[in-house]
Order: sequence, then C-alpha cells, then structure tokens
Amino acid sequence: FLQHLAVIHKLYPELPQMCVDCVSPGEVLLALRAGFERSSILFTANNITDTEMKFVYKLGVLCNIGSLSRLRKFAKTFPGSSLCLRFNPDVVAGENVKVQTGGDNTKFGIHLSKLSKVIEISKRYNLKIVGVHEHTGSGIGSAQAIIKSAKRLLSIATFENFPHLKFVDLGGGFKIAYRPSEKRAPIGSIGKEVCKILRQHEQEQSKIQKRNISLSLYLEPGKWLVGDCGRLAVTVNTIKHNKSRTYAGTNSGFNHLIRPTLYDAYHKIINITALYEASGKKSENKRKKQSKVYDICGNICETGDVFAKQREMPEEILEET
Repeated sequence: FLQHLAVIHKLYPELPQMCVDCVSPGEVLLALRAGFERSSILFTANNITDTEMKFVYKLGVLCNIGSLSRLRKFAKTFPGSSLCLRFNPDVVAGENVKVQTGGDNTKFGIHLSKLSKVIEISKRYNLKIVGVHEHTGSGIGSAQAIIKSAKRLLSIATFENFPHLKFVDLGGGFKIAYRPSEKRAPIGSIGKEVCKILRQHEQEQSKIQKRNISLSLYLEPGKWLVGDCGRLAVTVNTIKHNKSRTYAGTNSGFNHLIRPTLYDAYHKIINITALYEASGKKSENKRKKQSKVYDICGNICETGDVFAKQREMPEEILEET
C-alpha cells in the first residue's frame, strides 16, 4: 500500500501531499523503502523505548510525542530539536470503547490541562514544536466530534504557545460502512467545516502576530480510503449441531481477521458457493434455499474465535468434502 501511494504521488504531483503516519521503527523503514521522503513521515508511537526514539530520530524523521515523561526524555536527549506533540482533546468518540482514544480512559496523548508543563519543558530545552496532533477515535460517523476535537486543539495551537508551529494534524478515524444500514462518514462536508475553522484560526493568529500566518493541515484518512477494499475468502470444513446452535467451522481464524473477536465487530459474510450455484453452474450438492442461523467460527483454539454469532444466512451452508 505504501508503495502504491508513493507511485500515485509521483504520477499525479498535483494531488495533495501524501505523508505517512508510522507507529513503529519498522514502519518508518518500510515508508523510506517505499520512496517517501523523511520530511513526509511522522513517527506517532506510544510507550516507546529510548532505543526506538533514538533510532527514529537519527533517521531524520519527525517524532510525535504523546506523554510528558517521554517529552522530558526527548528534551534531555535532543535539546534544541524539532518535534510534534500529540494532545488528548478530551473528546470521547469512536464505534467501540476499545478504539476511543480521547478522554480520561485512554493512554493516548498529553491532556490539554498539561499545556503549561509542555511549554515549561519546551522552553527549558529550547525545543521547536512544529506540529500539534490529536486523534480522538476510530469509526466516527458524524462531524460533531471531529469538529469539537479540532476546535479544542486549535485553542492551544497559538504562536504564543508554539512560536515554530507549522502544521496541525487532526488525525483520522472516519467511519466506513460495515452493516448494510450504515453510511460512510461525510468526509466532504467534514473537510469543508475543518478548513473553515482553520482559516478563521489563521486569521485570528495573523492579527495577533501582525504577520501572515499559514498552517498546513494534516488528516489521516487511511481506513476511509482502503478499509473496505479487502475480502477474506474462507472454506467451511465443519458443520456441527449442538443443542440450540449450529456451528460452521472454517479454515481461517482471528489470526487473519481479529476485529470480530477483539471488538465484537460486524463484518458482512457472503455464501460464495451458493452465489456460484445460483448463477447457473452445476453442483453435486443439493442446497436448501431457506435461511438458517449459524455461529461462523475460525480454527484457533479459543472460544472467542468467532466471525459471527447467530448470523442468519439466506442459503444453507454445506461443508466442503
């Protein structure tokens, strides 16, 4: 995917700048190998080691720091350096509690209430804060939470606080449709509103600073772009009837698709064989046309290895022989 982005950007240079947000040193190396410039990579990892921090810094990639303790370590190790800061906007959003990355109950970002400490450390070690960042959750379907988070981040993104500020990163988490009844996040209208409040912020800062202020806007729409592009094809090899449930066992598991196990996430499941037969192809098996309910499971040795519980399928599932 990274290589495709790099090629697209070279073929269509008129497109907005494409950057990469990496969460491990390995991803940083992969992005560099794919052809991205160091200036187009942001290293946003949480709970990193000193070794990882030093490794990425020496590659010339900008670090995005999300805790006061790591900020102090960075400052003492690399005084006078440029960096980005990840803040917690104290806005809770996301389709599941496990992917809500704002508010009290999350490990991500420096809480906005710690701003004075951030400024104190930055001044003491002559740090150049060139970017501020927030990401409040994944699977956000409406503009309300995104705009609220953006406004809270912009409230501290002043040149009084950060004289070297160049960009504002509002993260991603834009919803894609998993269930038939769901809709993708209206990214067009969200983008217009975000650009509007950013322009207002620039105008206000320009008046205060008595000079023209222009900030770059970064967004992270990775999932929105490619999240619904993939398919996982599995084979049913076991049909098991218990007292009240019927299980369809497959040759895959949560090692290939972990979201249903981890988040109780819904993924649409299609009986491909039934579709193939319905298209007029011959089959030696006679399939009942009435719908049936299944627990569709994987082959990992854990009870939680389930793709769908009590899922009604329009055609009977037959095990492969």
